[in-house]
Formats: sequence, C-alpha cells, structure tokens
Amino acid sequence: MVKDLRNWIAQLDSHGLLKRVKEPVDVRQCPELIFENYKQATLFEVVDGYDSKVIANAFSSRKMMSVALETDEKEVLNEYLSRISKPIKPIFEPSIGRCQEVIHLSNEVDLSSLPILLQHEYDGAPYFTAGVLVAKDPETSEYNIGIYRLMFRKSDELGINITAPHKLRWFYQKAYEKGKPLNVAVCIGLHALDYLASVTTSPEGTDELAVWGGLQEEAIKMVRCRTLDLYVPEHSEIVLEATMDPIGWSESEGMYGEFPGTYSGMKKNPVLKVRAVTSRRNPVYQSATHGGRHLAYTDFFVIIPQIELSIFQALKNSGVDVRQVRILPESAGMVCFASINVRANGDSRNAIYQILSGSRQNFPKYCVVVDSDIAVIDDDPITWELPTRTQPKEDTVILEGMRIPSSADPSLGGTTRIMSKLGIDATIPYAADKTKFLHSKPPIFEPSSRNIQKATPEMIERLLRENGPLFFYDVVRGFSGETFRSILRAWSELREQGKIELGADGKYLLKKSSA
Repeated sequence: MVKDLRNWIAQLDSHGLLKRVKEPVDVRQCPELIFENYKQATLFEVVDGYDSKVIANAFSSRKMMSVALETDEKEVLNEYLSRISKPIKPIFEPSIGRCQEVIHLSNEVDLSSLPILLQHEYDGAPYFTAGVLVAKDPETSEYNIGIYRLMFRKSDELGINITAPHKLRWFYQKAYEKGKPLNVAVCIGLHALDYLASVTTSPEGTDELAVWGGLQEEAIKMVRCRTLDLYVPEHSEIVLEATMDPIGWSESEGMYGEFPGTYSGMKKNPVLKVRAVTSRRNPVYQSATHGGRHLAYTDFFVIIPQIELSIFQALKNSGVDVRQVRILPESAGMVCFASINVRANGDSRNAIYQILSGSRQNFPKYCVVVDSDIAVIDDDPITWELPTRTQPKEDTVILEGMRIPSSADPSLGGTTRIMSKLGIDATIPYAADKTKFLHSKPPIFEPSSRNIQKATPEMIERLLRENGPLFFYDVVRGFSGETFRSILRAWSELREQGKIELGADGKYLLKKSSA
C-alpha cells in the first residue's frame, strides 16, 4: 500500500526527527513552538477546540528527504532521479476511499473547523500551506499537481496565489477565457514523497501521476471526488473540493511570509469556492513552514532536490562532466555549489552559464563551480577552496537580464521581471601547475607488515633512481617495515654523501653525478 502521512510520522519518529507535543495547545501557539523546534517536525497531539492533530515542518531537511527516499544523504539526488525515471501509472477507483470517511457538503462546509495557522506576524490571514492541488487541463484532461498557498477568506472561500507561470495558471486561464469554472481539489496531509512529487517538473506530455507513483514505487490509488469530475489520492487526510470561478485576478491576496524569509507584497488573485470537505476519521492536519530565521530547516526544502536535479541534467546535457550539485536551503535556493571534472579549457565557464540559466525554476542567483576533488555536500571544503583558487577580477562572471526565480526576492524592487546573476569559477586554471593547489592533509602509511624492505642509503638511492623524483612521504612509504628513526638515519647518510637534492617542485631526486 502507498505510504501515507501516518506512515511518514512513524518514520520521522523512528529517526529522531519528530517532536511530539502531548499537552493541549492553543492553535495560536503552534507557529512559535514549531519555530523553536525548527530542526524536527512537530506533531501537536491535542489542539484546543479542534478534532485534528497538527503536524508541521515535516519535509524540512536533506536528512528527512534521505529517510523518505530510503537512502544516504549524499545519494538523495541519485535516488530521486532513479525513481522518477521509472513511472508507475495510477489506479482510478470510482469507489469511496479513506479520504472520504467523513463528508461535509454544501452548507456544512466550515473551513474554520480546521486548525489553520497564522504563520507569520503580518500574514494577511491564516494560510493553508501544505495543500497539494489536483486539477485537469480543461482542454486535454491532463492532470497536474502542485503546491499553492491558500489564504482564508470565508468559511467556504480561499484566496489562491497563481501569479507565477505554473500549469495551474494556464489551466485557469483557459477556463477563464471560456467563462467557465475550473475544478480543483486541495489534498492536505500526505507523505513527504507526495510533496516531492508535487514539485517535480516533468516534460510536456508526461503523466505527473505516474511520476508520483515512481517516487512512491507503487501506483497511486485515485478516487473520485464527491462533487467534482476529478480524482484525488485516496490516502489524503483531508480533501477540499472546490471551483475557481472565472473572475480573473481580481481579489486582494497577501501579505505572506515567503520562502526567502521576507514578506511578499499584496497581489490580485482568483479565489477558490469550497463545495465539499472530505476526510479520514480523526484526520491529521498538515501545515508547511516557510521563511523565518531558520531557512535551512523549513518545508521549502522539498523543492531543493528538484532544483538540484534540473541543474544536474542541464550540465550533463551540455557536455559538462558534473559530479555533484548542491543548493543551499539557507539561501532560499539562491546559492548553488557544483563540482565538475574539468576536461577541457572553458568547461568551468560553460558550467557557470548552465547553472545560472539552465534550471526550469530559474534558480539560483549565485553559483560557485569547484573541482571534482571538492565535496560540495559539505561547507568546509567550499570555504577553503573559494579563497585559494580564485581571483575576483578574473574568476567572476555576471550575467544580466536573466529571468527571476521568484518575485518574492525583496532585492528586485519595483515590478522588474529580470535580474542579474553572479557566478564564481573556483576551479584550478586548466593549464596551471596542479600541485600548487593540493590540499594539505596528514600522511597515511600502510601497516608495517606490508613492506619489510631494509632502509639503507643504498636502497633509498635505488628507490629514487627507479621511481624519482619523489616527495619525502613517498620515500618513507617505500620502507614501511622499518622504524621512522631508521629511515631518517639512512636518509641522513645519503645527504652527507651529497647524492640527493630537493627539486623546485618539492620532490627529491638524485644529483646528476649520482644518477
């Protein structure tokens, strides 16, 4: 059976990624408690005045993504790509599913009965933030899934933000131009893999529900809505069945604490009219975190693997030998590190152009390209390489007139829809002496039993003649069966005989008279 939110809560708990709040809380306290416990998901067992439990911050780190994908943190990207490359078609069932154990129709609809959170001080109202919207193209009946924020307006009405160029906007535009409503269903309370599926960008003509099944490694069971010609995932906790009437972008929506940690401004948007609310018995309400001061640990992370994959594929398709791609969630997706194997002069610059322009989401704003010996999954190697392998004047690239990833970037100002982007080439220059850039590290020697060769001046001389020039480290490795002191004594004798010299590259060699 497809993994649902309740499975996910158990997984989080078993990996120490869940904090359970068992004492009753006021719904107004939840955002502050979630913020204080930012490195884990938070589950509120009892919320005063509501029948639902509340979980938030439940897909907010690379560790959580690795648990969901059942892999190591360093392998998240590879496992993600592997799963979406094996789509599994959904199953459509006309029968009632788990998400329809409780049904409220028409005048029974009361969205205030759900524990919606006022997440940030200056939000325009409480927002539904973890709803996966399911809709169909009114012309082709192609399904689309995606996450869109929904502002509480009335007990049966929500504002929806669809100003960005996503499929749901195009679906609504088509319906609007024909003067017809668009059916949409908001599915709340799902597994982390379901949210990852909802932000996965698929090529035109791809069955998004089948890609979803690939991520779950099992067909998604879809059941028919009670009031709409639309199917929804049967394992949802709560479903809002709604229509978007053809009123256009006419109603005020906002402000909202966006993913960069700042507020989005006011916008004009359509609204959703909720016709029915269905749910499981004793449902778990889910809220997604955004913004705040802990950007590295919010549910915005769910889109990070998709951005990384998009950049990785763009680099591969352009012929760059890319090894790793990492988007920094604490930068709100605006900073990317990528390691490549430089095979030809110009590879690193080509990589910069691809990273800054090649992702479908238009992220990032800044990038640093490093050599393949640097593990970009960790901060320390990047921090070391940046100052040791770059000169700002020669290694900085600025691209202007680029598409923006989001209007939520407060540095844009005004109504501009373009931005500048910056790339840093932190790779070793192609023709440079690579030894100058070696990272110093402790010497590692084989166990003494591996080599019992006697260290004498004659044997060291022979080693240098046959294998030199050598670093002193390599000389010592050649006599691992000897004590270090014995090697130094033999080395001293050879020095006294005047038979060796130190080259300009730091390696020892025999003097020509001795060679």
